Amino acid sequence: MMELDLDQPSREDKAQQVIAKLRSMRGFDHAQQALTDSAQTALEAMLPSVPSEPARPLVERAVQRITSPILSRRVLLGKYQRWYGGHSPAVGQDDSIETLIDLSHWAHHSDNPDARVRIDDLLCRAFLADLREFSPQGRRARTWALDSVIVLDNVDTEIGRRLLDHLGRAGAWDPGEPLMVVAGSRGGLLRGEPHHDIGEANANGEEETDYQHNRVGSSSAKWLRYRLPDLTLEDVQALMRPSGLSARADRRLFRAVHQLTGGHPGSVAALISTADRHRPQSSDLGKLLDSRGPAQPPEPPPPPLEERLIADLLGPQVQDDRIEDLVTCSAARTYNEALRLAADSDLVGPLRTELDLLSVVDLWGRSTGAGQALLRRLLLRRLAARGHESGGTAEKDNPGWSKVHGRLRDYARTRHDTSMELYYALANGDLEFVERALAQPVAMDSPDSWLRLLSEVTSAPGDWPPHSRKTPIQQRDTVTHRCTRMPDPPSIPVARLVAALWVGADPLCGLERKHLHEGIALDYRTIAHSRATVPVELLREADRHEELARLWS
Repeated sequence: MMELDLDQPSREDKAQQVIAKLRSMRGFDHAQQALTDSAQTALEAMLPSVPSEPARPLVERAVQRITSPILSRRVLLGKYQRWYGGHSPAVGQDDSIETLIDLSHWAHHSDNPDARVRIDDLLCRAFLADLREFSPQGRRARTWALDSVIVLDNVDTEIGRRLLDHLGRAGAWDPGEPLMVVAGSRGGLLRGEPHHDIGEANANGEEETDYQHNRVGSSSAKWLRYRLPDLTLEDVQALMRPSGLSARADRRLFRAVHQLTGGHPGSVAALISTADRHRPQSSDLGKLLDSRGPAQPPEPPPPPLEERLIADLLGPQVQDDRIEDLVTCSAARTYNEALRLAADSDLVGPLRTELDLLSVVDLWGRSTGAGQALLRRLLLRRLAARGHESGGTAEKDNPGWSKVHGRLRDYARTRHDTSMELYYALANGDLEFVERALAQPVAMDSPDSWLRLLSEVTSAPGDWPPHSRKTPIQQRDTVTHRCTRMPDPPSIPVARLVAALWVGADPLCGLERKHLHEGIALDYRTIAHSRATVPVELLREADRHEELARLWS
């Protein structure tokens, strides 16, 4: 009906066009033709002397007069076309033919946003009416466990959100509707939804709320949220097996890819695809992130993979002009520390604006999933690039790595938070300060606490030179050498251990990590045996890194 071109000037003539189309669609024209043929045959048998051709128009008119009362508007429209009479978007419109005329008119003016909205709303309501019509009723409904399902991917896009809005206005979320919508979202879909409208599913997909009884009204939850699990190390390895890389490169590269992405499925797939196109440079994750996809002339080349990943992970809810503030805030260890940084208006925008931004983008794991941790890594890489691209100093409007981490270190001092201060000190390259704190005998009296503090501090990001040709063990030695050139050289094993763990925490440090982990194991054993009582916890860490050295060989 939407394809029908109603070219008649008056509504009455348009109605006749619609009726003629309905007659054709429902087969009434064929029925009348069959009746006419049968009547013609009977007439010729009874009156063989009457010529058939002149009698044909008389027979057709007679059949039309006989069938016209039978083909009333109610019969002509049928059950499903009659539905449109009571569901027109036009106020007071209850005539099905008139509604179908309007539908055809809107379809021929679909470039008009208002017409497009009217079409979509009407057809979504018609769709739900069809589902209700064919869903089990009465006693069968109590034993029928299956509803119709719509599967929508990428609903964070404009067209995806529009479709959900139309379904919502049509009543798709009302209790008792025989419809389930499975919608794939990066997280923006449920942002702003009331808490009581969201149920949660556990890791096995089992419902943690009484959502399954929502159809009969025993729960108010409208959505059941199931977070897709991140890929395991074994999953990433299995995906990379067909990549065509050498067995040794494959074994080490999948570990680096998993360390960088945390197993975020979309990012893993993008990195593997890019690595396959850029052999033999595929072992350098930094170069992969900077690489562009194949150009499709006359279109310009696509942006680097890093920018594409950031855009995918942010989704459409963050405007481009806000990303630089988010880059600055990514230096913070936690959400609360980011809020404190946002309070310094000389580094980022006004606090109220940043509160809105930080509530939309969760970089610090308040929600589960590896995507946000990866996003923070990529934003930190962009923060480091501010200084690299400007010859060591960031542009005036965007504070650089050293300034941002220095401000956070100052904040840690005011809070007397040792772990926080050491973290930001190491992020700014002050290895000597960190080593002196960790090498104090009192700090090592509790091996478990010392190891926990060591792990927290060495998880700090680093302002590493892009595309360094140094191996991880050479990077460790460079960092340690800067420290030992200071007056009053610190304890070399502790400084070397901190430097090695810090380098190894960076997924982009390279694949030649065997010697790095061997050195870490050696330093753990050296530090352990320097104590009056050898801490077995440090020896276990040494064993773990010897095994890692084997895996990275």
